[in-house]
Amino acid sequence: MVALAREEFAFAEARGEIAHQILADRLRARINVNLEILVMDMGWQKLRILQANSDHLLAVDESRVYAIKLSSLIAIKNLNISTKPANRLEESWSLNSTLRQWMISHSVVSFLLPNSLSLSGEIKRIYQDHFEVESEFGDVALTQSNFLVAVKSREV
Repeated sequence: MVALAREEFAFAEARGEIAHQILADRLRARINVNLEILVMDMGWQKLRILQANSDHLLAVDESRVYAIKLSSLIAIKNLNISTKPANRLEESWSLNSTLRQWMISHSVVSFLLPNSLSLSGEIKRIYQDHFEVESEFGDVALTQSNFLVAVKSREV
């Protein structure tokens, strides 16, 4: 009876440890691996993971770099159970940090918006919860909560 209770406790501990794993840690364990990812309003994408942060991941295909908000991910094929905890930089690197880096490099960025809409342009200013893009429509303020994915061309 006592052995059975210990075994049940061990299984409960293992289930508890798995239950505390976060998606970013599982993605971080797959850096430089090609994964098939279902992204809201984009469908399935085969991408190589470059970086996984608390609120977004950076991934690439042959010609583009994607900053995908974790909240825009629907499904990931063959994501194994391995995890890798964040280091100090990964803990503090946010979507704003990535957008700021792209702003400094004067990259033209396309933003995928809900309902398959998009807006392209150069990021001009970044604020806490929104940013401004110089687009064909003039300067447009986008809220961070309302775009799904930011995409820019890969530098060769």
